[in-house]
Amino acid sequence: MPSSRKILNAFACFSTIALLVCQGCVLTLAQENSTKILENERVVVWRIGSDTSRLSPARQLRLPTVLISLVDGAVRFTDATHTSTIRPESGQAVLIELKNHSVPPLEEPGTIARAFPRQGAKQIVDNNRVNVWDVSWTKGMKTPVHFHDKDVVAVYLSSGTVRSIPLNGEPTAVPGSFGDTVFLPRGRTHVEECIDGPRRDIIIELK
Repeated sequence: MPSSRKILNAFACFSTIALLVCQGCVLTLAQENSTKILENERVVVWRIGSDTSRLSPARQLRLPTVLISLVDGAVRFTDATHTSTIRPESGQAVLIELKNHSVPPLEEPGTIARAFPRQGAKQIVDNNRVNVWDVSWTKGMKTPVHFHDKDVVAVYLSSGTVRSIPLNGEPTAVPGSFGDTVFLPRGRTHVEECIDGPRRDIIIELK
């Protein structure tokens, strides 16, 4: 008679296979192993924990998502026609659900350039919902003055501090820690300077 452990292992294997072949589903970690970071009219953002041994049933995707691994910065865009998985070796991640609330970009103010593209930023996704940039900072690195025409979600892959120097008003410097994720509204015009680095960010511009 099979042992209880063998029966459980067989069931787990069957469940995992069923999840991986489910079309239009996303495989996430157990509900209690994820935390909602923020929600507004544009996005819902989840921090998915490090206990990858617990898998939840697949859920039907209602919204497109951007999945960012906090281990290596890998990014995957998924819509309702694809399958996304978080495999055990992927570790912690941030999952961004994109609501159906688009906002047109703002017009550039005069001759000031948009925030992207720019030095140190590599574009890794460009579609009708998002632009995703992998941004590397070194201490002392300073951008030209630029304008953010789109709302963004920023995911910090390492700790460090980037100071924002607006055209009007006082500079602000808020340290960012590994895994921190923030929503930043469009309309910001400033210079950015890394005063504690190196730092690496994944920046998701919302279309």
